[in-house]
Amino acid sequence: AMAASYAAYLTFANGDSDGLRDQAMYRNFRWLRERWPKGMRIVVWSASVHAAKSLPGGTRPFGSYVHAELGDRAAAIGFSALSGHYGNVGGRRAPQPLAPAAPGSLEARAFAGAGTGDLRYLDHAQLQALGTVPGRALDYANTQTLDWSQLLDGVIVLREERAAQPAP
Repeated sequence: AMAASYAAYLTFANGDSDGLRDQAMYRNFRWLRERWPKGMRIVVWSASVHAAKSLPGGTRPFGSYVHAELGDRAAAIGFSALSGHYGNVGGRRAPQPLAPAAPGSLEARAFAGAGTGDLRYLDHAQLQALGTVPGRALDYANTQTLDWSQLLDGVIVLREERAAQPAP
């Protein structure tokens, strides 16, 4: 089983235009769900791009499979940040600085107005009210102008992202 899993990993390690990683994530989710007690709540912590209910461009994310199976019993919550640095897959390179959030962006609007604290939560109704706005909840390196309510049920926006650092 481990050899088969590793062979499957190698088929998408250098690119995954067919969404094989997300399909594998969903198979793992189903396997675990079938073995856990009925009624158990499950939280899957993943990158927003995997949690999404759909993606621009047609690649099907993990979240789309979960939502197809569970409907409104599932929620896709994404993450983004107003400022800071983000890490890279595998942590092999130095953290990258986030470009300043554009005025009117998902991130800037989350922190507009009164309030203190280091994070904001935009629920589905708030995302719908924003309409189509630029944001980077799917990819910190690239801003996309989207109707975020079509992809996610909510977004947690951090005031400052801090990339994980390897232990000394």
